[in-house]
Amino acid sequence: MKWGCNYSKALMQLLREMKLPELNYIKAGAFGDYDLEEAFAERPLLLHGFGWYERLGMDFAKAEIPRIFGGSLAKAIKRMNELAYYYESPHLAFHCLAYAEDMEDFSGTEAEKNKQLYHRLKENIVFFKERLEVPLLIENIDYCPFYDQMNQKLNQKYPVQPEVISGLVEETGIGFLFDLSHARVSAAHLGMDVLEYCQKLPLHKTVELHLSGSRVHPEYGRIDVHQEMDEEDYQLIERLFKENVPEYITLEYGFPKDGGERMTSAEAILRQMKQLQEIFGS
Repeated sequence: MKWGCNYSKALMQLLREMKLPELNYIKAGAFGDYDLEEAFAERPLLLHGFGWYERLGMDFAKAEIPRIFGGSLAKAIKRMNELAYYYESPHLAFHCLAYAEDMEDFSGTEAEKNKQLYHRLKENIVFFKERLEVPLLIENIDYCPFYDQMNQKLNQKYPVQPEVISGLVEETGIGFLFDLSHARVSAAHLGMDVLEYCQKLPLHKTVELHLSGSRVHPEYGRIDVHQEMDEEDYQLIERLFKENVPEYITLEYGFPKDGGERMTSAEAILRQMKQLQEIFGS
């Protein structure tokens, strides 16, 4: 079992002060406000996301990839492999996600369009599995029908269905990245009991956990915020994984750039790591 944590300036200070000797990896995106070299000087990286908003529902033949991220699909994959090798990332993960634009070329009833989307999701998994030089994982994403009212892109409901995710993992033979906050948000907006939702996911194929807290918005219900975990989070994760601990446990709390409501607390990192170690062992 190996421990990871989101990159943040607070985390970097804790590491420099040698207050998290048990940490094995720093989780970071290969874009945005991450100082990858600063992070890599302390620990190997768990790379997550490559900046051109890749997702499994895309028609990759139409993908517009900025030059900084490769400029073409073949070059982007080459870049992914180079970064994973350089930063010692043990695997790469893709979101099991689709937007409305990804389904514009589909036709027929909703059920027929979903069937076409499933085929594309599966094809894309196989495509990346054959070309990436580290294992491929897919991650459950958060579905909230109000995200477009919160200046976030609205994703499709179909790819968050637990049966869809389980089918893709089983049929392609890849690993699963379980995101706790995403599961709680999706279950709430699908009208499902969260434990029932989680137990329908391919938990036995879980390679990594992403652990952070969600919140209930007064207008829009439960949303993903990457804040500190609450007691319900700890209880759920213990019930799901206490007897089947994944290889990688990542605290996904913390922000690469603090500001507004997104402020990372070093004390909160230490609190959560301590409680997780009490659940899973150090």
